[in-house]
Amino acid sequence: MKPKNLLQIANGLEDRDLKIRNIDEVIEAIEKNNARSVTPLEWVACLYNKTKWDQEHPTRAFETADLIWNEAIENQYLGYLLNQILLHRLVLYYGDQKKELPVSLVERFPQFANKLQIKKKVTVAIIRAISGSQPKVHLCKLSLDDLKLPTELFKQEKLPDWISIAQECLDESARIFLAIDSPSDQQVNWLLKCLDSMQVEIQIQAVNAILTEISAEKGAKFPQLVDWLKKHYSSGELRHRLTENAKRAISDWIGAVNFSEFEKLAGLVLEKLKLEDGQEKQLRSRRKFWKEYSNSFKNIRILLPQESRNVIGDQLTHNFDILQQDNSESSEVCIFDFGQWLVVEIFRGSVAETRLLPDSTHNICFGDPNLSIKKIRRLGGETHDHKYLWQYFCEQWLKGKGIYNNRPGIVYNRKPTTKEMRTRNSQLPRWTEELKRAEYQAQISG
Repeated sequence: MKPKNLLQIANGLEDRDLKIRNIDEVIEAIEKNNARSVTPLEWVACLYNKTKWDQEHPTRAFETADLIWNEAIENQYLGYLLNQILLHRLVLYYGDQKKELPVSLVERFPQFANKLQIKKKVTVAIIRAISGSQPKVHLCKLSLDDLKLPTELFKQEKLPDWISIAQECLDESARIFLAIDSPSDQQVNWLLKCLDSMQVEIQIQAVNAILTEISAEKGAKFPQLVDWLKKHYSSGELRHRLTENAKRAISDWIGAVNFSEFEKLAGLVLEKLKLEDGQEKQLRSRRKFWKEYSNSFKNIRILLPQESRNVIGDQLTHNFDILQQDNSESSEVCIFDFGQWLVVEIFRGSVAETRLLPDSTHNICFGDPNLSIKKIRRLGGETHDHKYLWQYFCEQWLKGKGIYNNRPGIVYNRKPTTKEMRTRNSQLPRWTEELKRAEYQAQISG
C-alpha cells in the first residue's frame, strides 16, 4: 500500500476516536527511547509531516533525523520502518520523486550507511550509485558486478524496481561492456539480458557500438553473442536500421565464429588423430586457405565419423552431427554456407576433395540427419583437388563463382611457374581417376 493511502487511513482513524499521535508526540516518544511504541501509521504520518516540522524547528531537524535512522537500524522491532518505509522512500527520492522523504533524513543517511552496509550491502550500494554523480553509469556497473539486470537487483532488495533509472541505466550497458578487456561468458550473458530488456532504439545504438568497436576476431570468442546477433540482426527490419559499418561487421562476426569452429576442428584432427604426412600437410594448407574467406561464412555444419567423435567430439563447442558410415574412407566433413553456393570440405582420404554445390542442396546439406560421404557425392556439383599448388587455382575457381576472399582484389596465392605446373599436372590424372571411382561407387550404392 502506498504511503499516501496509509496517511489517508490514518487521518480517517483519527476522526473516529482512534488516537493517532501528532508529529510532536511521535518525536517526543523517540527522544525518550520509546520508538517501539510508535505505530506504522504514526511513522507514515510523521515522515509525511516532517518537512514542515523541520522548517519550524531548524535546529532540531538533523538531530531528530539521526534518531530516526538510528532506531530504524538498531531496533530489531522496527524492521518495517527501515525496509518498507525509509529505504523504499529514499530510493524513490533519488528516482526523481523528491517529496517522498524529508531532506533531513536524506542528507543524514550517509552517516549511517557504513553501519547499515553490514546487513544491507547491496541496498546501500544501490543508494550510493543512484545518489552520486553519473548515477546511470554507477548503477549499471553495480548491475554488471552482480550479473543481474538493475530491475532484478531492486526486486531482490525489495526496492521499487519501476523507477525510471532502473530501466534508463541500461543505456550504459554496451559502453561498460566494451571497456572490459576479456569478458567472461557470464558477462556476455549479462549484456544479452540488457539488450533484450532495452527499448528498440537504444538496443540498435548499442548493437551499432558493439559491432563497430569489437573486431570480428574478438567477437568470434563470444558465440552466444553471435547467435543473438544472428537471430535479431542478420536480416529483417532491425538489420536495415544498423549503420553500414555495423552491417558489414555483423557478416564478419558470423563468418569469424563459423571459421573458428572449422579451425578448431582442423586443429583437433591434426593433434588427436594419426595422419599420414601428406594428409597433415594438406589439412594445414586448407586451414590457412579458408581463413582468407572467413568473413563470408554464413553458416557451418560439422560432421564427424563415430571414431573421430569418440576422440575429439567433447572438445568442440559448436554442435556437430555424426557422419553416417557407408564404407567410404573415414573422414571429417565441413560444409560452409556462402549464400548462393555451399562448399563441402572432405578432410581425409585418397580423394579428399572440395565440392561446390548450389544452394538448392541446402536443405539436404544442412538438414539431412543421415548424411554420408557417398550421399554428398551423389549431389554432384563441381570439385577441386588439393594437389601441389592447388591454392591459386582454387582461388580463381571460387572467384569465378562469385566467392571472394576477405580482401577482394588481393591475390593471396601466386601463379605457379611453368616448371611448377608440370609437377602439378603430373599429379592430377591419378587424383582424377580416384575421384571418378569414388563418385561411381557413390552412384551405384544409391
